[in-house]
Amino acid sequence: MKDLNPEDFVAPPRDPDVPFTARELALEFKLEATGPNVDEWPEGKSAEDVLPNPEILRPERPQDIQAEGSLTWLKAWDSPLLDILVDKPTGTVVAPKVIDASDTEALDRLRQQHVVLIATNPRLMFASLVDHCFPHLQLSTYVLLPDRGNEPKIPGLPRAPRIDASARIDPTAIVAEGVEVCSNVYIGPNAHIGRNSWIQPNAVIHEGTIIGHRCIVGSNTVIGGRGFGFVRAPGGELVHMPHVGAVLIGNDVEIGSNTSIDRAVMEYTRIGDGSKIDNLCHIAHGARIGRHCVIVACAELGAGVVVEDHAWVGPNACSLENVRIGVRATVGAGSVVTRSVGDEETVAGSPAERTDILRLRRAVVKKLIEEL
Repeated sequence: MKDLNPEDFVAPPRDPDVPFTARELALEFKLEATGPNVDEWPEGKSAEDVLPNPEILRPERPQDIQAEGSLTWLKAWDSPLLDILVDKPTGTVVAPKVIDASDTEALDRLRQQHVVLIATNPRLMFASLVDHCFPHLQLSTYVLLPDRGNEPKIPGLPRAPRIDASARIDPTAIVAEGVEVCSNVYIGPNAHIGRNSWIQPNAVIHEGTIIGHRCIVGSNTVIGGRGFGFVRAPGGELVHMPHVGAVLIGNDVEIGSNTSIDRAVMEYTRIGDGSKIDNLCHIAHGARIGRHCVIVACAELGAGVVVEDHAWVGPNACSLENVRIGVRATVGAGSVVTRSVGDEETVAGSPAERTDILRLRRAVVKKLIEEL
């Protein structure tokens, strides 16, 4: 098989109304800029008049940069990536604010070669810049612009849904404007898909599911299937508990591929605004996930679990039924949550315990072993 060459692919056409050059991005996002030719940037003139290479900015990792015109970010001034960047061809780097003399020295090294845009959170700003420059690639659901709050990524007048011919949508379902429904998707009776959402191939959205605006549902994900609940009859037979509820998903939620979210026995299984659920996760019936939570790959939340706002559940973590994971709590990778986690607590292990208690226990055990 012939190796793929990035140069064989034609770059998408530039939208003249979207900033692409370093100067235009600095002005649009109100960022401090420094580096080669920055002092020569005149007001009212195109950056092409003053930059030696007006190439379209390309998002790159520092290790991968091979040509001029790249756009990347630096997490911290003491990062080892700094030494990589200073030897790379001229580009644009989103970097953190300068705090001390060592940071100033690092900035001086970097701006000899690159245009440097200073941001409070370089990674977040990099994501916003890339999404702003390449909205047609649907890289995320929001562009974060200064003094404007969160703006929908798809601007302009409402447009009709784009529905693949192979998708099956029940006549009673509602698919709002701007929704993209990909191949082999099933949307059941009385389901509702909010504006500008993206339902990827082979997703299944069962009866009564409500999905908010600007959501992403990954390939092969199933939302609203009946939950796994059984009652044992006197003779030992397992009788399935009817699940007559549904799933309610807020705005700006992203759900990865091969994830399942079961409908509730009654009322709703709920996912709050802005939450992100990774691939291969399972959310059991009646669970409630708050706003801006992160559920990482292969995590499992038992029936009736409550995950409060801004919580983080790590990969391969799981929980028993009806526990509460508090506001801004963190559940470490592979943890087994058997009891509730307090607000802003960090737990790990099996069974999951607060990390400060784990560290203390390990220190005590180590001391006892040394004294044997």
